[in-house]
Amino acid sequence: MTDADIRHAPHSVRSLLGKASRGGYDVVSVMARLHTRTCWERLVIPAFVFFFQLLYPFRSVRRRSSQVAAAAGGCVLVRRAALDRIGGFEAIRDAVIDDVVLARELADGGARLWLGFDEDIVSVRPYKGLKELWDMVARSAFTQLRFHYWLVALVILGLVVLFVSPPVLAALAGARLLKDTPVDGWALRALVCALGAWAVQARLLHPFVRHHRVPTIYSLSLPFASLLYAGMTASSAWRHRRGQATAWKGRSYEAPGE
Repeated sequence: MTDADIRHAPHSVRSLLGKASRGGYDVVSVMARLHTRTCWERLVIPAFVFFFQLLYPFRSVRRRSSQVAAAAGGCVLVRRAALDRIGGFEAIRDAVIDDVVLARELADGGARLWLGFDEDIVSVRPYKGLKELWDMVARSAFTQLRFHYWLVALVILGLVVLFVSPPVLAALAGARLLKDTPVDGWALRALVCALGAWAVQARLLHPFVRHHRVPTIYSLSLPFASLLYAGMTASSAWRHRRGQATAWKGRSYEAPGE
């Protein structure tokens, strides 16, 4: 299964089959290298893949005894017998995040999963500005949080505290140091800690920036991307609150029980 906007190398199918046969996997899924030509794409896309891997660590997906199951819908090779065991695509007909739900159903049916990257599998679909990227995240964020408003608040708080706060604290501490004479020891320690936290973020994001062939400077962009993702998550919940059903590819999906 692959999307129409995914470009495959000539050896793509052979490579996927090789991974499946060597590792004894029933599902081999590749997170395609996404389109990152514009500034907004470079800001949002590496962070998107970073957060996806925080939710579904690829190594955990691959472990035989793991309870973590996920797939990337752009490219999924699945054994026909494993798909038949769960009743085929009928099992995911109402799913918004259909790739992850498919992986969960297959894993529950006894399938072994592999999820990872492949430099030769590339999405050629561009995102025309921030709105398209915003809608891509907002359409599924509230679904991912299982329609719980308290989880929305917790996620937003976590994004702000863990990712947005370091540059803010660094700026405040730096301003205090420029203003005060002699040097304020607390402000200096706060500046060092904040910059250290920001550096750790940059180190964590860098592999995803490099994979998408984005300039290295964007490794520092996680606080700003996180602020956007906080807004996207809130927007997803707000749309549901206003009675706007999740829309995707011309179909509407309601929350459970509606």
